[in-house]
Amino acid sequence: MTDDATSLLFEAMDLIAKAEIHDEVFWHSTGGQKPPQLMVGCNDFFAWGTADCEPITRANIHHLRAATEECEAIPDREGSSWIGLLFCAKSRGVRPQGCCYPENALLWPLFDACGPKREVGFGNPRPHPEDKVA
Repeated sequence: MTDDATSLLFEAMDLIAKAEIHDEVFWHSTGGQKPPQLMVGCNDFFAWGTADCEPITRANIHHLRAATEECEAIPDREGSSWIGLLFCAKSRGVRPQGCCYPENALLWPLFDACGPKREVGFGNPRPHPEDKVA
C-alpha cells in the first residue's frame, strides 16, 4: 500500500468514526497490494429501485468532511444521521429524489446546494418537499 493510500484510508476512517456513520460504510478489497476501497451506501436515494454506493476517494474526501461539519451544525444533532447521504449528494453534484429529503427542513438547503432541481419523473416520482407544501 502506498503512503497516500494509507493516508487516505486513515483519514477516511477518522472521519467515519467522528461522523458515526459506521453502519453506512462498506469496503471492498481485491487483496494483494491494493488498499481496500471504502464506500458509503446510498441505495434508492438518487433513483428509485437501485442499489448504489459512493466511493470515498482522495478527490472527494473533502465532501465527507464538509458534510460532517454542516450536518453537525443542525440543532439537536438532527442532521447527524444524514452525513453519509449528504456526502454522496455532494460528491455526485446531484440532489436526492424528492421523497428522500429529510423531514427536517433545516437540512433541505444542504441537499439543494448539491445540484440543480430535479424534475418529477421516472427515478424521481415525487417533488421536492417544498413544492408539496406550496
